[in-house]
Amino acid sequence: MEKFNSEKYFKDTFAETSDKFNFIKKNIVKRELKNDEILNQDFSGVPNIILKISGLSDLKTAEMLINKNTDIIETEYGEISQTADLQKYDICQIAKIIKDFSQNKGIKFLYSTPKILSERDFERVYEDIKNIFSKTKPDALVINNKKFLKKASDDNFWTDKNIEIGKNISLRVAEQVINNGLKISGIEFSENFENIQNFLKNFDIKNRKFTIFEKKEIYVADFCPLNTAGFGKSGLYCKAPCSKNNYAFKNPETEEIIPFMTDGFCNTHFYNNNNYNIYNYNELMQKGINRFIVDLSKK
Repeated sequence: MEKFNSEKYFKDTFAETSDKFNFIKKNIVKRELKNDEILNQDFSGVPNIILKISGLSDLKTAEMLINKNTDIIETEYGEISQTADLQKYDICQIAKIIKDFSQNKGIKFLYSTPKILSERDFERVYEDIKNIFSKTKPDALVINNKKFLKKASDDNFWTDKNIEIGKNISLRVAEQVINNGLKISGIEFSENFENIQNFLKNFDIKNRKFTIFEKKEIYVADFCPLNTAGFGKSGLYCKAPCSKNNYAFKNPETEEIIPFMTDGFCNTHFYNNNNYNIYNYNELMQKGINRFIVDLSKK
């Protein structure tokens, strides 16, 4: 096999084949989650912080940050759900636990949709999220999936709910649904700063969000290398090792560690193991951003 290049492998030339699945599988190592870099970060002075989490294990870190920072205003959960939680609770129970945690801290709770939904899962997940809003009543829905956004735009159930758009939705699509009459209370922007300012010239959006602290996602694979039932997705035949430990891919050439997380749909999210992406909130405020996301989910 040719010399291994992790970034190229995951970002540019990824082919989801059994050979590459087996290559990743035999180079998997366990890893420990570390919060030091997050907890040592100084967020003092940053206004209107939103903590994005992927599961109940993030609540301890969230509590430590809330105790240190008085301007944390919201938690956001749902884009990626830790499988360890899904082994113990249904998604509505998880949402309620996080909603109760948020209320006890005097902050709001946002529920966000997954960004990747297969045809097989879409209708079930759509109805599950409606059920969460009927029972748990999050303060807003953050939509990260284009098909979900289109369906929600035509569904009267969401008429009286706060709808926000995640950064996985292009501004062009956001512009279309707003022009078609969907009321949007918030939007998360990505790194194209010129587009942010052009968009805000045309639309008056109350909550203008940007992620200022996160690990960069390199790639999302449509399989799980931890699958104990063979290549592909595990379904009911896997022993779900993803729910018991945390793992990474170890580059056999460079010894580089590439953390990954398997979500509730057996998609695998690979992350850059280098330092967190950190943005200057003062510069972002000058461009119109007024909500700042700290992503705790990719430790």
